[in-house]
Amino acid sequence: MNNKGLIITASDELSSANGDAEKIKSLRNEYTRRAANRTIMENMFKRNCITPTSIHNVTLDVLKSTIKETFQDATDSTYSYIYINCHGSTNALWLYMNGDRTASLSFADLRDILDEIPGMKVLLIESCHSGASITPKSTLRKKINITRDDLRAFSQSIISAFKPRAKAAIATRSATVKKSALRYGEFKVITACQAAESAWGNLSGNRFTKHWAKGCGWDWENNRSQDRAADTNGDNLVTLPDLVAYSRHEVIQQNENGKVVEYDQDDACYPENDFEPVFGDKPLSARDDAIYKYYISQGGVDSVYKYPIGPITKSSSGITYQEFEGGVIVENKDGSAEGYSKIKLVLKHVAQAHKINDGKKNTDAELFLTISIKQDGKTIVDAERWPKLSIRKHGGKAFDIVYEGAGTNALHIPGKNVFYVSDILNAQSKIDVEIDVWDFDLHNQADKISSFKYSLDMDNGWGYGKSLTTDFKKTAFRGDRRIREYLRMSTANDKIHLIFDIEKIG
Repeated sequence: MNNKGLIITASDELSSANGDAEKIKSLRNEYTRRAANRTIMENMFKRNCITPTSIHNVTLDVLKSTIKETFQDATDSTYSYIYINCHGSTNALWLYMNGDRTASLSFADLRDILDEIPGMKVLLIESCHSGASITPKSTLRKKINITRDDLRAFSQSIISAFKPRAKAAIATRSATVKKSALRYGEFKVITACQAAESAWGNLSGNRFTKHWAKGCGWDWENNRSQDRAADTNGDNLVTLPDLVAYSRHEVIQQNENGKVVEYDQDDACYPENDFEPVFGDKPLSARDDAIYKYYISQGGVDSVYKYPIGPITKSSSGITYQEFEGGVIVENKDGSAEGYSKIKLVLKHVAQAHKINDGKKNTDAELFLTISIKQDGKTIVDAERWPKLSIRKHGGKAFDIVYEGAGTNALHIPGKNVFYVSDILNAQSKIDVEIDVWDFDLHNQADKISSFKYSLDMDNGWGYGKSLTTDFKKTAFRGDRRIREYLRMSTANDKIHLIFDIEKIG
């Protein structure tokens, strides 16, 4: 079954033009252009397996009831499409009729109306920011000074209104809406605005509407289907960033009287780095894969992972993963998934396992250790010593590796185990860890007894997903957190036991 799409266009005042010939011409041209836009979008929707419904010049009550009726069969897995073509102000769209005049609907109120549609909503908004709805004469329009920054701010105002709301706001809404609120975000938005009516286009339709149509596979000039011009990789699918890139290029390259003209316009989309397709040769629906389910279970955009920044990918070693702003989520071989935002390495305990020959019949070690960690070549810690030399020279034959003395703080609590946290992980992140165990005494200079070296990467789950060594001790649970606990014995003659944990954040 096709997804559903609603095409909404509005007009300026319908009252008498009072004999103003310029206004009559302007209104007639606007009606003609918006009718062309409706036809273009109806065909573009059909091209992409979206069943269109069109409305214009409707009251607010009719607008609300039409939205409700059009999308009454929407579910948490469906995509619903809304195209809006009208004038705009700094925080509203002049969208519905109040008597014989066009009235504005704030972005927030429009959001509230559309929030009642479950699943994902894809919005395409093309608006003129000329103020024409309140100053209809073109002579007045020309006096309005609209800059490119104003246009960008207008686009961002629209986008901001449709970004995910806080959990507290979601909690007050209906059960149907709550169910879909933990998706990537309930809205995907592409918006384009122009500074003046002259930049909109001509009687055959608005510039951006035409380019969106061609980008999504509808040749409005010849009234037929074509390849999707915005499809960047030949998969017959188009994302919103694809569409922005195509339409921006096409608008800038528009030719007028043999000259290349860059119109005062701004276009943007949200999310900016969205790799999920929104137009294609079949009805699109919500993902149902293990990575997506894990992402939603963690809170979606409200989680540490935030927004996806890449498509689902398979590494050269066969690992399926997806990268996010806040980390990477990996699909396990058993069909489950695990997320990695950061890795936390916790030093626990070091101990002498056998007697050592340290001169003058001394067989006991006086232990201390140093730790070095690099992530992707960046130094996180460089040969930090435990215990600190300023606190004590060594910890004897065995000691817990804890914070002690001066330098402790609310994060590094006295008596608690020493730990280190990585930067945010991506699929290529490599963390190199070296823990050197030394003997310190009065008979000889400090001697390195053992060196423990680890390379943490996605293939071994950064030490959390898979055991780093055969000396892996156990998977343990601390509260609701699963940890990897390692008991590592060195292979040197002077045996050393080293215990540390690897935890993950996210």
